[in-house]
Amino acid sequence: MSLAIRPEYQQPGQTARHRRSSQHVLVACQLLLGLSLMLGFGSAMAVCDLEGGGIESDPYLVSSAADLAKVGVDGGCELNAYYLQTADIVLDEATPNNHVPIGYPSSRFTGIYDGDGYSITGLNVDREYYVGLFAFIGAGGVLKNVSVSGSMMGRGHVGGL
Repeated sequence: MSLAIRPEYQQPGQTARHRRSSQHVLVACQLLLGLSLMLGFGSAMAVCDLEGGGIESDPYLVSSAADLAKVGVDGGCELNAYYLQTADIVLDEATPNNHVPIGYPSSRFTGIYDGDGYSITGLNVDREYYVGLFAFIGAGGVLKNVSVSGSMMGRGHVGGL
């Protein structure tokens, strides 16, 4: 992507030195803009591709293992959103570590996950710490109406949910 910014207006009495200084500032701005676009800053935020809007009146709908893997993960499905499970979810028990626990030490799950009476079976998580369906739940985070079964193994902070 090429971006050219050229001053079209020259103030009376502006010297060549002032013009060069202004050009340096413009070049620096162009470099910062280019770098920010390459790193993804200023681009559109990622949007969660789960059905729903992530709010109580229009929750994100979770109906499969693929949907569950998107809950609270980088890519737009926020940690502070409202999720509603709409079916029993069966994970492949033969697959080691078939689920990455939801939440991080620096960004905890603060949303609502409503299992609506459905279950998640076959959960298989084997890691040192923070093992379970959710790894970190922050203030205001709610898990309700969901049952989980499977194998959770770790050295510390191990639980089903």
